[in-house]
Amino acid sequence: MPEGRAYIEFEPLSYSAGFGVGTSQPPQYSMDFLLRYGLTDNIELRLFGNGPTRTLGDTQAWSFSPLAFDTKVHVWSEQREIWLPALGVEAYIQTQWLGNSATNAGAQPSINFNFDQSLPWGIDFEYNLGAVRNRESVDGRNANVWEFSFQWSLQRDFFDQNLAFFIHGYLNAPSLPRVHNGTALNMAAQSSLANYEQNVVGAGLIWTINSRLSVWGQTSAGTNQASPSLLSNVGFAVAF
Repeated sequence: MPEGRAYIEFEPLSYSAGFGVGTSQPPQYSMDFLLRYGLTDNIELRLFGNGPTRTLGDTQAWSFSPLAFDTKVHVWSEQREIWLPALGVEAYIQTQWLGNSATNAGAQPSINFNFDQSLPWGIDFEYNLGAVRNRESVDGRNANVWEFSFQWSLQRDFFDQNLAFFIHGYLNAPSLPRVHNGTALNMAAQSSLANYEQNVVGAGLIWTINSRLSVWGQTSAGTNQASPSLLSNVGFAVAF
């Protein structure tokens, strides 16, 4: 974000279905949000969360997900002549503020290196490499565990750059903690999974209405038993 400018991203409908067969995670609906502010032209401050959350299944409960504080630093811009992608560094900490017993998982940090690169035929390639800490069941007890995370996206504009189509996915965790992680799996399910890694792929559209407003929607699905079976959301963003 440019210095002094702000941006609001809101997903009034975000849905995540349960994990694969043999797991106990119920579906849930949430209202995700992301607030961004340009402290300088190269440093961005962020505040995000899953907002009000409705859990289905046997739980049937409302809750509010905790706040997370985030910052993103622009390191360098893309240099196409030498195929050097743009680089940014993002770090956040998910707090326990506003959360409750259903959503709190302790203070959980994460760091990501964000790359953005232009490919032939007008394709934009974005990928993030980093590490995220989650609370998981280890040897019958809860423990904080660091995991490698990888996110990717291929996007191309159509119709005078007002409409963009993308395919995307992640390994282990999305760049922002907006879905259930492995803590949701029960112990029996954990012991039965040969490859305990989330792997999710999907596709979506972004419509840029004007320079200040855009809307989008996407649907993704897990490729293995440790992944959410379905993730869908629709949202919009407003820049100030």
